[in-house]
Amino acid sequence: MAMAKEEQLILEWVKCRYDNGDMSSLHSLMAKCDEQRILQLIDSLRLSGVLFEVFQQPEIRPLIPKTWRDHVEEDMKRIALENQMLEMQGVSLIREFEKEEIPVIWFKGNPNIDWIYQNYTVRSTSDLDFLIRRQDRKRAAELVKRQGFKYPQKTMDTRGVVFSEEELAEWAHEMHYLKETPVLPLNLDLHLDLTGFPQGSIPKSIYHLDDRDWFAACDKKELRGESVPVLRKEDAWIQMIVHFSIHHSFCGMKWLIDLCEVAAFHQESLDWTYLRKEYDHPNERKLMGICFRMVEEITGVDSFGGKPWQYYWESSRAEMEYRIYRSFSFEHNKGWRAKIQGRLVKILMPRIARDRWKMFVYYFVSGEAFAQRTGREPGGNFFLNFFSLMKLFVKDHKNRRN
Repeated sequence: MAMAKEEQLILEWVKCRYDNGDMSSLHSLMAKCDEQRILQLIDSLRLSGVLFEVFQQPEIRPLIPKTWRDHVEEDMKRIALENQMLEMQGVSLIREFEKEEIPVIWFKGNPNIDWIYQNYTVRSTSDLDFLIRRQDRKRAAELVKRQGFKYPQKTMDTRGVVFSEEELAEWAHEMHYLKETPVLPLNLDLHLDLTGFPQGSIPKSIYHLDDRDWFAACDKKELRGESVPVLRKEDAWIQMIVHFSIHHSFCGMKWLIDLCEVAAFHQESLDWTYLRKEYDHPNERKLMGICFRMVEEITGVDSFGGKPWQYYWESSRAEMEYRIYRSFSFEHNKGWRAKIQGRLVKILMPRIARDRWKMFVYYFVSGEAFAQRTGREPGGNFFLNFFSLMKLFVKDHKNRRN
């Protein structure tokens, strides 16, 4: 799928962040793009903070209309305030977990922003993500409710999610809560594992990240003068790769830019011996290879722990597959069409052929994926499962149009 000229322009701007942009292409695209469309795309991709810094570069700034610079600067200030608010709330909540002696790890969001960007203004985040042990979920739920968080049942219903609070925790992989404040609504996700696959599901037999005891080897990071538990950098890096590829099906530039930042500026802080030893399954290595190929295209970085991307993903079909994965960078994973695309990508993703068949069975034959989405018991009728899934997508599409 060919990129729109506005998407091409944003891609060139991002490449300029890593001194890998093409100034002649930039001049040409600037003359062709519609101002309203480009600003809408920046907002939808949530890239104001990144582009604000790009627009300050001496060779870029004269090319950018003042209205564009003002737009991203205003949104950048909002990002900074929201990030600080989330960090304050997250640190406070971590302290409450520690008082109750409930093991918890803060991942994604603010810890990654502090490590990767060291700046509140660049990367937007919208929620708090805590990892807890599955056996602690009831105690954790009681704790966050005492802090003013509630399960947003009405909101979930309007989105077509029929899960109750317990069903979401059982079938999905997280417990979702919302707290209204005068500043902004606080979204809190208590994750029971990192990948997001239900316990015992087919994908868990293909990707093995949830077999690890993350609490046995977590690190500490100082946020707002307080020490909080976080994933070690290498595990956080892999979690970012898994989140971008498996959870978002390679959709979303902000997650890809996170990977670019680490590869371009923080590789020396990673223990690559540990990474290659701990994440040596062919399916995990392929995810790394796909993401490293995308990172190389944007940043020009062609070595990852001293190895090219082909070291992690060697295949005669690599370039053909890569074009498919790369085409989703400016897409989103909402709506029935995007959900079908996402499932097809997830089927294609495993390195081992029999695992691709297992993923096909999971999404279109077993009914387990449909059950995960609706909270109903999985059935064994292929046609019933398939058409139920299509009906769900169509209903979701109509709800979003309305």
